[in-house]
Amino acid sequence: MNGNFQDIVAIKELLKKYPKGLSITEISSALHLHRNTSAKYLDMLKLKGDIDRKEIGAAKNYSLVRRMPVSTLLHFCLHPAIVLDGRSEVVMVNAEALSLLACPLDVIYGAGVKDIPLSLFKDPEVGTRCHDAVQGVRSRAEVQTVVGGKRLRLTVHYLPVVFDTGRDGCALVLVDETACRQAAEERDLCRKRYLALIADQTEFVAHIRPDMT
Repeated sequence: MNGNFQDIVAIKELLKKYPKGLSITEISSALHLHRNTSAKYLDMLKLKGDIDRKEIGAAKNYSLVRRMPVSTLLHFCLHPAIVLDGRSEVVMVNAEALSLLACPLDVIYGAGVKDIPLSLFKDPEVGTRCHDAVQGVRSRAEVQTVVGGKRLRLTVHYLPVVFDTGRDGCALVLVDETACRQAAEERDLCRKRYLALIADQTEFVAHIRPDMT
């Protein structure tokens, strides 16, 4: 078992040196591993989301990437999340996302991300970022949108993910920062009003804490 772990670590360390990736033949030759052994470890790493596999002609090219397994994401993520497959079609949505977007599952499920009937998804940048995430590029964007007459301020995280089948996809994690942003703006407004109040003040100003000290 220890030998297996060392071989897996060796494969990852080797791929770090070759950002463009290596074929299974090159990996086996460099690490003096049997081709079948290398294939087994590479499949394990692919399912874990540690590497990407792309076909170049008849050969398969392997490179390092950081993908989150979909099952792990949905189990631990507390924020609204929408999972897309490699064609940018919705295949999973958690209850938090349905609640935030005030949209039933049958409207979202199976739709292409650009076809979701909500203003948030009409920006062409959303489709571009989803495509990039499927390719392994993580990003995030701060957006404002209106849902059910309420203005929301969201941070959208575009995450590369991997399904249990080994196929690539992406997840949109929607972090609602509306209340936090509003509180920060109200705090800044109060600070500006306070500074304006004392700017021309000639009297002493006493600051009293809630405990009256």
